[in-house]
Amino acid sequence: FILPILLFLMFIPFVANAEACDTDKITIENIAIESKSDNVEEIEDVTATGKMISLKMNMEEVGDSIQYKLTVTNDSDEDYILNKNNIMTESDYINYSLSFDDNSNIIKANSSKIVYLKVEYANEVPEDLFNNNSFSENNTVKFNLSSENNQILETISNPKTGTKLSIILIIVLGLGGISLIIIRKKKVQKLMALIVGISIITPISVFALCNVEIKVESNIQIINNKFTGTIYRNNKITLSNGMNIGKGYLVKENDSYNKYFKTKEECEAYTNQSDKCEKINDSIIEFESFSLESNSLNAERYLRHDIENNVIKNTYVCFKDGAEDYCMKGGDNGESYETNSQIIRDYNSRHSYCSMSTSTNSTGCSGSYGMSHNTFIDGKVESFYMFSYGCTIESNGSSYC
Repeated sequence: FILPILLFLMFIPFVANAEACDTDKITIENIAIESKSDNVEEIEDVTATGKMISLKMNMEEVGDSIQYKLTVTNDSDEDYILNKNNIMTESDYINYSLSFDDNSNIIKANSSKIVYLKVEYANEVPEDLFNNNSFSENNTVKFNLSSENNQILETISNPKTGTKLSIILIIVLGLGGISLIIIRKKKVQKLMALIVGISIITPISVFALCNVEIKVESNIQIINNKFTGTIYRNNKITLSNGMNIGKGYLVKENDSYNKYFKTKEECEAYTNQSDKCEKINDSIIEFESFSLESNSLNAERYLRHDIENNVIKNTYVCFKDGAEDYCMKGGDNGESYETNSQIIRDYNSRHSYCSMSTSTNSTGCSGSYGMSHNTFIDGKVESFYMFSYGCTIESNGSSYC
């Protein structure tokens, strides 16, 4: 009769709660941008009220990120633990993470702590989810803080009478269990069941567990400004196959732009002078001397780039011959060498003034006024006129005019 009752009592929590938690004493005092990628743009300034953070921003490319510096204040008498691994979010594309200035996730009682919140565009949004070249995600992210009352530690280190009784009963239970195995008498079993019941319902310690949530209300818009198509140019800017030519920086030397970099850091490392790095706010294809039509260049020699999602896939040196344009592909480890050689031979057959020159490594045609077309087995291609005006693709895929 008594065994079912004891079993029922096992599932009743006999826990004495300590004083209630005062969660209002955990607040975010201030928040500001610590660092961000060039493509990240805040639509509205970040705000923090109580334990709520509001973010609204644009991002463009995977890897774009922004990091905020928060001051979290704990005015309570308890230490709080900010669990950076227990982040609740439903986003498939944006990652949220926390870090600490002292590598400790404990916010001591009656103190403040610097916490860093990083928001990163981690996984690419599929093309079919974009609407008018944009994808918007509204999300509520939750970070948990918890405080375990010190009474637990005090109870273990300085046991009170009730705890001593529990320890004694546990010892008796252990000894009785051994005796039960030896004696195997029914009356002893009933006595042991009674002892088990008493030990189960005796509270071992008194504790309180406080939980607080920091919430991040985020509105993040992914902008798809990536270009796919063909562009033409005849400027001195050096571009390379495989290069991403979205927003970036141009180096200006001697009143002429001559090199492109994706980041300001790369540009400044090249020039050692930040005032020579001019930022492109939209895209390099919208910059001067770039065109979507070859005829608008009004040039006898020019470069053609095949672009896929802002990345240069192929580059050609092109030249005009009457009403026709002829393009030789370069920077491809010589894969187009035979095709380019045939273009030059055909040109020679149409113009007797262009003298052919061939070797095991190159094919060329040159004439008066410094005119020449050359292709090399290592992938280099060039076309010149009047000794100086012309365009080149180096064997490594870099190109310029």
